[in-house]
Amino acid sequence: LAGDASVEHNEGYFGGGVMAQASHLFMEGGSSVQNNAAMYGGGLVLVAALGSVSGAELRGNEAAHFGGAALLESSVLRFRGGTCSGNSATLGGCYYCSNSTIEVEGSALDYNVAGGSGGVGAYVDCDPTAAQPCSSSLEIRGSSLRNNTAAEEGGALALRSVAVSLVKTELSGGGAARGGALACSGESSVSLHGSVASSNAAEEEGGAAFVGDGCVLTATGTEISGNEAQVRGGGAFVSGGGSLEADRASFRGNAAREGGAIFASGGAAFVAARDSNFTRNEAEESGGGVSVRGSPFEAQGSAFARNKANRGAAIAVVSDLAAHPVLLSGLRFEENIATDGSSAWWSRAASPLVDLECRGCDHAAASGLSNASHVATEAVALGFLVPPPAAIHSNEAVPSFSAGLLDAYGQVARTSGGHLCRLSATATPAHEEGGLLISSEGQAETREGRASFRGLRVEGAILSDHDLELRCFPAPSSAGLAVTWRVRISGCRPGQEPSQDRRSCVPCKVNWYNFDGASCRPCPEGGVCPGGARLLAKPGWWRSLNDSGALYRCPKSRSCKEGEAFGEDSCEVGHRGPACALCLESYHEWGNTCRRCSMVSTYLIPLLALAALVFLVAVVLSSSNSAGNQAANSDSMVRVNILLSYCQVVGRINHYGFAWTPRVTLALGIFDYTNVAAKLTSPRCVESGTDFYDTYLMTAVIPLGVLVAYAAYYAASRARGRRKIVDLRSHCCRSVLWILTLVYVGVASVCLEVFGTTRVEGVTMLTADYGIVVREPGGGVSPRHKAMVALGAALLLLYPVGIPLLSYFLLRFCRRNPEYRGAVAFLTCGYRERHHYWEVLEMSRNLFVSVVPTLFPQNTALQVASAQCALVCFLVALPLCRPYKANADLLLQCAQLLTVWILISSGSLIEHGDLGAETRESVETLSLVVLISTLLLLAAECLAAMVVERARVRPAPAVPSS
Repeated sequence: LAGDASVEHNEGYFGGGVMAQASHLFMEGGSSVQNNAAMYGGGLVLVAALGSVSGAELRGNEAAHFGGAALLESSVLRFRGGTCSGNSATLGGCYYCSNSTIEVEGSALDYNVAGGSGGVGAYVDCDPTAAQPCSSSLEIRGSSLRNNTAAEEGGALALRSVAVSLVKTELSGGGAARGGALACSGESSVSLHGSVASSNAAEEEGGAAFVGDGCVLTATGTEISGNEAQVRGGGAFVSGGGSLEADRASFRGNAAREGGAIFASGGAAFVAARDSNFTRNEAEESGGGVSVRGSPFEAQGSAFARNKANRGAAIAVVSDLAAHPVLLSGLRFEENIATDGSSAWWSRAASPLVDLECRGCDHAAASGLSNASHVATEAVALGFLVPPPAAIHSNEAVPSFSAGLLDAYGQVARTSGGHLCRLSATATPAHEEGGLLISSEGQAETREGRASFRGLRVEGAILSDHDLELRCFPAPSSAGLAVTWRVRISGCRPGQEPSQDRRSCVPCKVNWYNFDGASCRPCPEGGVCPGGARLLAKPGWWRSLNDSGALYRCPKSRSCKEGEAFGEDSCEVGHRGPACALCLESYHEWGNTCRRCSMVSTYLIPLLALAALVFLVAVVLSSSNSAGNQAANSDSMVRVNILLSYCQVVGRINHYGFAWTPRVTLALGIFDYTNVAAKLTSPRCVESGTDFYDTYLMTAVIPLGVLVAYAAYYAASRARGRRKIVDLRSHCCRSVLWILTLVYVGVASVCLEVFGTTRVEGVTMLTADYGIVVREPGGGVSPRHKAMVALGAALLLLYPVGIPLLSYFLLRFCRRNPEYRGAVAFLTCGYRERHHYWEVLEMSRNLFVSVVPTLFPQNTALQVASAQCALVCFLVALPLCRPYKANADLLLQCAQLLTVWILISSGSLIEHGDLGAETRESVETLSLVVLISTLLLLAAECLAAMVVERARVRPAPAVPSS
């Protein structure tokens, strides 16, 4: 057929257009065979013939069975520069071939349709009974096979027992149930060299190629892109002993449910990819690049980039690697994305003995994703991701925790199917004593390999240990994965105690508390317990730690805040240290509080007090300078003694620790400066580095200094011989005794304070100075304190005991030696003869009232009662004994004792009484009024007596003679 010859619209049983048997058929030029129909070979039938088609066209032909355009049996067909388009048949839409050879070059084979297989061509096995061996072959060069479809296999080519070579050929747009572009089986060999298979689709497997039993497909320098399979093998599907070898091939943009580029199922002989590229392939489930199930696989020097899958974005393997080796080496993985295994995912269950290895491989995660899960497996173990606590509280919500299905690398197997995870006790059943009850929150379903437990409650015996088993089941009948949670039912929380059955905790009631959850304790002294674990300090009480149940009375009542504060946070401004008993830098002690250092408190008030005392001493000593004036100045002397006794004892009341307001504290602090030895030897604002021991030593030196000074004066005066020995001795003795009496209360109080200690949180401290540690917990007494106590024992005999005894024996000596009575006149003046010793009792009483804070615990009933008893005893003894000569002196002494008693009583009432703010204010105001009124009364009486006595001793004016 030449030229524009056309064979069309013909019908026949064999060869609707032309049938050539043992003949040569030539079609050239613009000839065509079209729109013919037959049962076999709708356009042409060649039997033992040679066909040569050049530039011709086979179009629109139809065969009911085989070969829509042509059927070849033991023939050769050379098809060059022609077109085979729009033909259809059950098998082989364009041609059907058996024991024949077809050579196609530069031709277009498109839009052919097969109701069975092979949109372009179908090949069958040779007849096994044939006397002569047979074989079929197909070679296509520089041609295109586009948009060919088949209902079953091979949208373009269905190949069986045939040798095929496709060189620089395009297979695109094909569609079939299996093998959108081609399907091969039955000892076929297919070679694709420099070709392209793109945009083909399969309803089942093999979007571009379906490689079946006995077929070997080789793709060299070939591009397989944009193909899609609904089930497996978007690029190629290999199974049933088939083999696929890709060399320098490119798999790009293919997609399937499993095996986006290649899927190799069980029984595949071999799959290999060498120096090939797998890019942007996707799988819904596993193997975005390659998925291998029960087949050997080899990949060398290839690159996998930007592939996606749920498991194994690049490679997924479900094979026994001991039986079906998978060799991976020199691969590059770049920006592949998978839920599990961005580079590779393999099944530990399928390969329990051999691990998947990738030698010399390079992994790079996608931007913003973790590099942790390059290689992963399915869940092989169960573990805690957020571990549950080792100890929980019975019937209380357990802190949230989570468990994970872990792969062989300890990573969360996020693609594992939904598991039901359930907690159960592995020990004693719940209904037995000591068993556990687990709430419904003890089971949860996994999501992305994680099971989270929130709001779980476990009830069990307090302080019991249990093993809980968490087991996750993929199906009700499976054994599942398990992990053990070893847990202890903890004791109760602070502020709770175990119930009667010890399976729950109940809170502590009001006025009860605890910090250990063992048992509720009664509220301690100094505390307020609103219930639970709350312990609040009352005003004037201090706690060292938030969980400390020991409260300590603050030596300075107003230094400690009430409430839940503890440690130095509970100290008022200016205070610090244990029980807030110390003053901060630039603060100094003022009675029972700390005041900021200032010119007034540091220098002015002490200097004025010292000047007043010096003036008073000078007046007294000068007024009693001669024995002849003793009777004249008895009133002023005794009243001065009463005034000084009043001021010194009132000043010491500040050390009782009562919670006075600042104005009362200020007033009492000013009175305390009359205790010269105690105040002037502790200049904390002038020298902040001093402590009580320094004050103690300086105080002990004062009496000795007085004695040394007057001894030197006595020696110097006697050497000059200007005064009689008796007068000199009386003068020195009188002066020394007066000064010792003046400093007696302060010196004796300080000497006794060295023995007072207080324990705070196991540390023994000096009561007078909490900054001095006497004994550490578990240690011995500090050497410095031992030395001070030894010195204190000697000073105790020398001062607190020695000075009254010395005064008493001097009184007795002077009574037997009248010439020396002037030396002790100030001790006996104003007293009746039979009560000449009464001043010694007054000294002892003043000392006792002053050192009560040292001898007894501060702010206690014992402390107040002791001082009040001593005062009441003297108040009763004075009217009964009437030791004073003048009733006015007796009344003044009673007034000052009563004032001291009122101050101590009101301080105790303020400290311990349940008073309102207004009542407290009234009591303090009344105390302050009584305090100042008594002071003014005593001072006025002293001045009046001095004025009267001065008038008595003034010489009468001379009467002029007549």
